Amino acid sequence: RLGEPLALRTPRTVALPDGRLRFAEGPFGDADSVYVQLAAGRVAVLTFIYPRSKRVDAALASYDSSLGSGSHAVTDSAGGRLERSVWQDSLTRFEFSRLTSGAGGAGTPRIWSMLVDRAH
Repeated sequence: RLGEPLALRTPRTVALPDGRLRFAEGPFGDADSVYVQLAAGRVAVLTFIYPRSKRVDAALASYDSSLGSGSHAVTDSAGGRLERSVWQDSLTRFEFSRLTSGAGGAGTPRIWSMLVDRAH
């Protein structure tokens, strides 16, 4: 859980060179993998990586329905298209993103979400 203590040597996790932890065993709902970033020994960020087949439009509709209307932004560049939606309150920030490579976002997407502790 966000804000709770978590040791670097937690069972079923793998420590990565960048300081994050990756959970080594699933399942993780509809996510392929889950990463944890710690700050002062507490869970500061949870990142969920989803399969390319995730139905993004359905997920966004579900999040808007349960979390309220979030902010939605699209950035296009020569390298691809980044779609990011954000919901936040005083304690938590939730971001859902899809990055599609190639001109006009015609390539294979990468889909992830991040849950960020704003309280600590």
